[in-house]
Amino acid sequence: MRTRRSLAFLAFLTLASFVSTSLNPWLLATAAAKPPKKTKTEPPPAKSATGTVTLGCYVNGAEVWVDGEKVGTCPLGKPLTLTPGNHTVRVALRGYTEFNETVDVTAGDAKDLDADLIPFAGIVTIQANVSGATVAIDGKVTGTIPFDKDVPAGKHELVVAAPGYQPHKQTVDVIAGKPLGLTVTLLEAPTIEGSDGGIVKKWWFWTLIGLGVAGIATGTALGVIYSRPTEVESGSNYTIRF
Repeated sequence: MRTRRSLAFLAFLTLASFVSTSLNPWLLATAAAKPPKKTKTEPPPAKSATGTVTLGCYVNGAEVWVDGEKVGTCPLGKPLTLTPGNHTVRVALRGYTEFNETVDVTAGDAKDLDADLIPFAGIVTIQANVSGATVAIDGKVTGTIPFDKDVPAGKHELVVAAPGYQPHKQTVDVIAGKPLGLTVTLLEAPTIEGSDGGIVKKWWFWTLIGLGVAGIATGTALGVIYSRPTEVESGSNYTIRF
C-alpha cells in the first residue's frame, strides 16, 4: 500500500515538472508580446500670441492711451498686453509735456518703456461774478469767464474786465504742473452824468486801454464795438455816480 502511494506521488511530481517545463516558454512569450502600458504625456505649452510692455510713468494721474484708446492712468497696475506689431503709446497730463512713442511688439517678448513727462505750465481757473467777462494775460486776450486754461510757468499780469465794471488787475505766479484757482469780484464802474441825466462817459473802457489789453485799443473786443465817449464840455454841470 505504501509502495503504491509512493509511486503515485512520484508520477504526480513527474507530470507537474513536465507541465511546468512545457508552459513556461509559452507564458514568457505571451508576456513579451503584450504591448507596454501607455503613459500620459503633457502637450508642450503653446507659444504666446501677444507681447507685453511695462510702462514706467512717474507722474500720478497721467492718462495712458494705446492706439488712440485710453487704457488707464499712471501708475499702471500691470504691463500692457499687446498684439504683435507697431503700437502708439501716448501719456498725457495737463501742465506737462506729452509723451508719444511707437513701440514694436513681438509675440512672447517683454519690453520696458519709460514715459518722461516734464512740467511746463500751470492749470489756471478763474471764476467771476460776471459770466463772459474778458480774461487777458500779459496784455493778450486769452479767454472769457469761466476760464480754464494752461498758462506757462512764471509771473503774469492778469486782467479781468467786462462792460460796465471796473477791470480787475493782479499779478499771478504760476507754478508748472500745479493748479491755480482764482475767484474775482468785479465792481460796477462809476459813470459821469450830465445835468440832463444822460450818461456821457464810461471810463472803464479807457482804463482797459491804459492797462494795455490787446485788441481793445482798436475799439473791438470779442465782437462788441464801443464808440468813443463824448467829451465833457467846459463849464457843464456833471455828477460822478458810483
